[in-house]
Amino acid sequence: MRSRAYTRIFALLFLVVVTAAPLRPARAASSSVASPRITADAGILMDFTTGVVLFEKKAHELRHPASLTKIMTAIVVLETCGLQDVVTVTTEATRVSGSRAGIRPGQKFTVEDMLYSLLLESANDVALALAVHVAGSVPWFAKIMNEKAWEAGARNTHFSNPHGLTEPDHLATAYDLALLARHALRYPLFAEAVRTRVAEIDRLDKPVVLRLHNTNKLLQHFEGADGVKTGTTSASGRSLVASATRDDHKLVSVVLHSDSRWDDAARLLDYGFDRFVLLFPYRRGDMVQTVRVKGGMESRATLVAGDDLAVVAPREYALRLELSDLPRTIDAPCLTTRPACRLAAFLDGRELASIPLYPKRDVRPRTLWRIFLAHVLLPLSRLLSGAG
Repeated sequence: MRSRAYTRIFALLFLVVVTAAPLRPARAASSSVASPRITADAGILMDFTTGVVLFEKKAHELRHPASLTKIMTAIVVLETCGLQDVVTVTTEATRVSGSRAGIRPGQKFTVEDMLYSLLLESANDVALALAVHVAGSVPWFAKIMNEKAWEAGARNTHFSNPHGLTEPDHLATAYDLALLARHALRYPLFAEAVRTRVAEIDRLDKPVVLRLHNTNKLLQHFEGADGVKTGTTSASGRSLVASATRDDHKLVSVVLHSDSRWDDAARLLDYGFDRFVLLFPYRRGDMVQTVRVKGGMESRATLVAGDDLAVVAPREYALRLELSDLPRTIDAPCLTTRPACRLAAFLDGRELASIPLYPKRDVRPRTLWRIFLAHVLLPLSRLLSGAG
């Protein structure tokens, strides 16, 4: 089992190195590679696929998130509204300070267009309009934000408004913001919006087209940048959630209260791409191993991967990756709806990830009736139908 695993890992690593070479010069990585230095008071680098933390600095300290809040606002809207629902701007929505789109009471937009305005130009009035549309008031919308943040794993964050203007109990951590960004990026419209540099939206009540410009300058200057959101207030300082993808490897970085947020984010993302590799020893549905079945109507069963086995490892250690040994025999019944065992990936004895393995098809327990049915009645039925 392990020899086959080694062969597969060597092949995967070779493909990663070969395919990466034309886009980015190879650079030797070793255990002596230093962690990046950032000016931000707090920050984190997280692998998008696995959620593994690759770098952190005071990542669990509560801080003012400013407009990074709008990541959570977008999640709530996407999970509660249709994209073509019509939002009518209320007077309440226009009474807000800070970054604004300049919308007026009575104007109408689709939810989709308002999300683009929210995420590209960070409009506080749009955030309020969406909150009132979804929940009727800011307190009720904030309640939904906190419930959904908890469900997404952001357990140390508390939201009081949809736009991020400073309030004493409106706080988040770099770690939680990275989790929420990963969650939001799984929505196609969110992922499309935050990587868009310029967009146009329509007013439904009047033939007017509004042009939007993304505040995230990293999209223009960093290879592979594809999101996510800027945030700035006097309490939060200059902050940024940034994502980038190279060779199908996506990373998410967060820097809070930074002297140079573009440089800090770029430094973290470069560090992640240079130092770490994402491997998939097995993909969902791949055949992993054939095992004996004890007490089954069939003597053997094929086990397949129930999910992608995704592993992030330092490049210099990738060839030391090992896969766990699997049982040679399992007991009947073997059902496609029930895991037969688990397959784990290890690096230097530490488990990095694991997935369930399922039988490719059901294997029922051996009984006298099933034996009689399989070896007497069914052959006899086929014989009689053939003779007829």
